[in-house]
Amino acid sequence: MSRIPIIYCGAHPDLCNRIAELIADKYEVVHIANTRATAVAELPALLKGENVKPASGLGSQSGALPVAAVVGGAFTNEDLEAAKAACDPVKQIPWFKKVPAGPGAPLAEVLAKGISEKLSEEFKSGLPAPGVYWW
Repeated sequence: MSRIPIIYCGAHPDLCNRIAELIADKYEVVHIANTRATAVAELPALLKGENVKPASGLGSQSGALPVAAVVGGAFTNEDLEAAKAACDPVKQIPWFKKVPAGPGAPLAEVLAKGISEKLSEEFKSGLPAPGVYWW
């Protein structure tokens, strides 16, 4: 089975990169956006199928068209809504948002496990409907 191509939005580049490595068996993180501004600027073009080099320099940049986005806890709900609003006119996808559990980021292994479990649950019957899913 081929890996599912996704976007990751997270404020901490090292953490984002480690999470991408840890979930790589099932999910290909094709693009990582580290700020609201880069998510709004880069993701709509990426969802159109354009070749977009992320400002973060992170992600596989394989050219695979992402089918979902995962948003880390450091991105606010407003950041999520801004990125989603920029992308929806181009392509509506499911967005998976981490609910922050407190100050500071959990370990990459903990986040990767939560991401993998949530995505596996939602993708078990095929591509989830567009919208926001909390985990």
